[in-house]
Amino acid sequence: MAGASMNSGWFPLSAAQNSRWFSYQLDPSAQGGHNNAFALRVQGGLDPGFLKKVVASLLKRHPMLRVKIRSHEGVTEQSVAGDVVSPVHVFDLRDADRSCIEQRIQSESVRAFDLSDAPLMRVNLFIVDDEDAVLQLVLDHIICDGWSYWILLDELTESLGLFE
Repeated sequence: MAGASMNSGWFPLSAAQNSRWFSYQLDPSAQGGHNNAFALRVQGGLDPGFLKKVVASLLKRHPMLRVKIRSHEGVTEQSVAGDVVSPVHVFDLRDADRSCIEQRIQSESVRAFDLSDAPLMRVNLFIVDDEDAVLQLVLDHIICDGWSYWILLDELTESLGLFE
């Protein structure tokens, strides 16, 4: 296949990924609408430093979380990045009202990813007050199907000790 070789570190997309890529090309403005997003209210607080360590561990264990995508010589390809910048973002919303918090969570759910820059995942921690936060996981659907998403979500919440 032109443009993709085992030696280059770039590989063809799966059929499902190609379908998603094609839909993004047809309507780039709708790209963020295909994100998989989940928000969870966390009472009792959550240490952002610990969250970053857990997410770093997930990134090391799951190559799909480090995928980046490009179009090269007419072929769309993917590559797994070795190291990526932490996708954990902390938002201090202690002074915001409920409507503002909900709007911020919703806007982060549909914000499009730059497919050429791994990871195609965001983990957001919205701090509401000292004992209340919202944890949000957002992934571009091109790297994660529904089955994988739930496994990843289970692993994240278990590592954080949220449902013990």
